[in-house]
Amino acid sequence: MEKQRGFTLIELMVVIGIIAILSAIGIPAYQNYLRKAALTDMLQTFVPYRTAVELCALEHGGTSTCDAGVNGIPRPSSPVMFRA
Repeated sequence: MEKQRGFTLIELMVVIGIIAILSAIGIPAYQNYLRKAALTDMLQTFVPYRTAVELCALEHGGTSTCDAGVNGIPRPSSPVMFRA
């Protein structure tokens, strides 16, 4: 009698179930990681602007004269697009 090769249906279903469980845990965690990375990138983009406005406010006693392009405040290099 010849020995059969391959996997049974039960074995394949168990593997698919394990993959589904790991995906259900891993995908949301990865999406959360991407969201945090995007937030960190956005915050790092604003650091030069915040620093320049703080210095301008200290030098002039307020922020009313602190405009982009003057007092060391950098102008935006490209239009800012916001996503919801």
